[in-house]
Amino acid sequence: MEEDRVKAETEAAKAPVDSTTLQLHNLLYEKNHYVKAIRACLDFQTKYPGIELVPEEEFQRAAPADIRDKTLAADASHDLMLKRLNFELVQVVYSYLLQHCENSTYH
Repeated sequence: MEEDRVKAETEAAKAPVDSTTLQLHNLLYEKNHYVKAIRACLDFQTKYPGIELVPEEEFQRAAPADIRDKTLAADASHDLMLKRLNFELVQVVYSYLLQHCENSTYH
């Protein structure tokens, strides 16, 4: 009987340790998942270096105020990149529409 009591006490004392150990393993697994995700993001190669945008000086001079002055991102360099991309998009759309209207038979 003494042996059963000691065994039951040991089991009762071991249960919180097992639970804590399981929580630790779960947290370590989750941490490793996040570390891998962060590493994948940091290693991601974008097309950005190969994109030729309008020079910043030309953007500052020629972009309309609604594009130039609007804040699109908290990070200044990212904000500038988004503004320059929007400016180029507007230019492409404007050129397309202008060309389409000039070629149209409905003047």
